[in-house]
Amino acid sequence: MTVTVATLPSNPSLMKLDKPRPAPAPNGLCLPFGETVWLDQIMKTIEEVQSAILNLPNKDFLSLCRWLEEIQAARWDQQIEEDAKAGRLDHLAEQALKELREGKCKEL
Repeated sequence: MTVTVATLPSNPSLMKLDKPRPAPAPNGLCLPFGETVWLDQIMKTIEEVQSAILNLPNKDFLSLCRWLEEIQAARWDQQIEEDAKAGRLDHLAEQALKELREGKCKEL
């Protein structure tokens, strides 16, 4: 497999991509949304992450967006499930049933 190798300098806005070459084994990190490998250090602050995202090629940026949307949807589903099990949504169900009984609902 060939990947694009990037080194992350102390100032992420200066990051430059090297030419594609075989990925180094243990000291690299393959990101789930693309074939970029970050060497030297792992981003530690949100500012470093934001800067790196701004420097992504369009294809990788769109892949990252899809990946984040999948994570967001899974977390949302998990939160709804936890709230339902804990009874935090019961009042909404009761309100909906009350409005149904009072004829305030329209058939779709």
